[in-house]
Amino acid sequence: MYAHDSSQTRMAFPVTLKRKTQIALVVLLSILVASSVFIHDVASVQKKNLEDVRGLLERVNKNYTVMQDNAQTMQYNIVQVQQYLTDLGATRALISPKDTEADYTSAQENADSFLKVVAETRALAASVDEKDIVLAADEAAASFPAYYNTGKEMAKAYIDHGADAGNKLMPQFDEAADKLQEPVNKIVARTTEIYALSKSQVSVLTEQAQLGADRLLFYTLATSALILLFVGAAAVLLISFVIKPLGIFAGHIQQIASGDLNQDVGSEQRQDEIGDMARAVVALKRDLLETFKLKGMLETMPYNVMFADPQQDFTITYCNRHALEEMKKIESYLPRKVSEVLGASFDIFHKNPSHQRQLLADPKNLPHRATFRVGPETISLVVSALRDKMGN
Repeated sequence: MYAHDSSQTRMAFPVTLKRKTQIALVVLLSILVASSVFIHDVASVQKKNLEDVRGLLERVNKNYTVMQDNAQTMQYNIVQVQQYLTDLGATRALISPKDTEADYTSAQENADSFLKVVAETRALAASVDEKDIVLAADEAAASFPAYYNTGKEMAKAYIDHGADAGNKLMPQFDEAADKLQEPVNKIVARTTEIYALSKSQVSVLTEQAQLGADRLLFYTLATSALILLFVGAAAVLLISFVIKPLGIFAGHIQQIASGDLNQDVGSEQRQDEIGDMARAVVALKRDLLETFKLKGMLETMPYNVMFADPQQDFTITYCNRHALEEMKKIESYLPRKVSEVLGASFDIFHKNPSHQRQLLADPKNLPHRATFRVGPETISLVVSALRDKMGN
């Protein structure tokens, strides 16, 4: 009853090497999947941070850099308009009408440049929803005509009516210049502020990207370490529970082959393939022990016993001691020496081997009895079939 229950337990809860291997593969796959998910998440955040940095830099370079350059161009145009119109009054007595016309033309070119740059700046500001810059650009565009027209009136007064007439308009011109500088300065201040904010954002995003890179490296190294640890543990278990027992079994089988059946196999209680092998080796030892006993009985029997294998062309594979001793007595009448009988076909004992082969080919003819003479001796022969568990 106890043996029956133990057998039922082994059948109900088999932990085979195949199942252990499947569990190990599932664990390894789980580690890989979990690590892949973590690494994918970190890589996604890293990618987003880099895209944010790239987008911010592109936006700054595409819009705010242009607006800042435009603001500097506006300041330059204001100064140049003021310079050309002021020079007309200061040098009126020294320059020719041609030079006067050239100064007016240069002033007009800078005025046109100012208005063009203001319009471009307003359009860029509107595209990125920079309302302060839009208002400043509108204010600059509205203030510029008064500034420019006052400057031209001042220059004409200097030329036509002298210094006193021109000097009367100088304060008004300076006031218009100051009023025009205010919205331009607002644009410069806002674009400078945007640059500072962008630099701060780039710094934050770069720091986040670096943190993401560090996390990505950590997860990669951690995954590699887990896999190496798992493989190392699997190797230790494989050596301890598979390779070492197999080596022991190989040694047992070699000892069994040499006739030593006294070794303890061990591992019979294991509920896996190694346990199955151990129990099979134990059964093999038991069967071989019985076989050796039978062989010992054959060797000591006072009868002649000989085996001929029909699957090996009726080769003589065994003669017991008594058979060899008896054949030795009549060796001079035998076709071969007794020492050459083992390994030879039983055809050596027959003048017409085909008759015996045909007779023994049909199992229905067995057992077969015959009597014949060899020299002075009369031999009584009994041929019987030896069958395996399958009846072959």
